[in-house]
Amino acid sequence: KNAAAAAVIVANFDNIARATIGGSSDLLKANVDALGTLKVDAKVSNPFEVKYPAIDLVQDGFSLSNFLKAVPDDSLYIPGALFNAWAQAAGEGDEVGIAGSVNLFDVDNTVEAKIGNFAVVNGDTGFFGSTQQPGDVSVSATVDVVTVNLSGVADFFLQALLSLGKNIFSTGGTKAGMGGSALATFYTNNVLATIENGAHVDAKALSVFAATDVSHVSIAIAGAKAGKYAFGGSLSWVGLTNFTTARIGDGAVVDAAGPLTI
Repeated sequence: KNAAAAAVIVANFDNIARATIGGSSDLLKANVDALGTLKVDAKVSNPFEVKYPAIDLVQDGFSLSNFLKAVPDDSLYIPGALFNAWAQAAGEGDEVGIAGSVNLFDVDNTVEAKIGNFAVVNGDTGFFGSTQQPGDVSVSATVDVVTVNLSGVADFFLQALLSLGKNIFSTGGTKAGMGGSALATFYTNNVLATIENGAHVDAKALSVFAATDVSHVSIAIAGAKAGKYAFGGSLSWVGLTNFTTARIGDGAVVDAAGPLTI
């Protein structure tokens, strides 16, 4: 007679990546020498691993029907084939149907690549002798995040689109229907590449590089069907905070025979 359904997903990811040549004082410090390239590289990567179908644009052209034909059958019913995180619910009753879905997705990334205080890189002249020189030195910190998230109270829309004119909102009843969805996504990225105070670095070419690359898609779908009264609503909220820094500290000593890039 009456039906109600709810779906809630809460996903929280804390990723920490650090690459360090240590040093905290003149007595506690690292001494590193390299004839070739020396890399201090820290990275957090959350790639979008979903494989969308390949379409021959030259032969077939791009259209919704061609895209749907290329999607595997299972993908038309399972949102996990096309989304990182999803929450879906539907309630259909003879008289009243109510459904709601909530998707909360939170990602915190901390990435640090550093040559620490008082660390010495390529500072031993006896190691290189009179004929050899230090190689390139690279300090790199990067974040790469790509996500596509869904919250909805509807039939999975790719499957629904197979039949033109179909009502994708399966929530409702002959008298009343109510459907609502909420999607909230938060990213906090702290990215630091640094040569710290008191460090001494000799290099052929020196690079201190920091980058944050975030790509995001949010989809919130809501609706209802009923003989008399229908209510539907959707909310999508995205919060993004990035701190990206590449620096050479005030007290650092840096010698580069070639390019120096920050």
